[in-house]
Amino acid sequence: GYADKFVQKFGLNLQSTMNTNNNLAFTLFCLITIAYGILSLALTTRRLHDTNNSGWWIVGTFIPFRIGDIVSIYVFILTLWPSRKSKWRQS
Repeated sequence: GYADKFVQKFGLNLQSTMNTNNNLAFTLFCLITIAYGILSLALTTRRLHDTNNSGWWIVGTFIPFRIGDIVSIYVFILTLWPSRKSKWRQS
């Protein structure tokens, strides 16, 4: 029917998602995503330290139910404030 034509036209064949190439692509995607996440957390911690704030503020961003979103906005604002004398960096 019409759904079959749509699936064929846009290549949404569910049986082909289980082949080796797609598993390799998914594995690479997961590894790149994890690496990006770790680097992002490290960079955010450095920016928080530059503004003389604790890097532990990042933990609050993982709280569910929109509370983490509010903490994320607050952490973002913390990183925008001008740098003060940092206790983590000798300058």
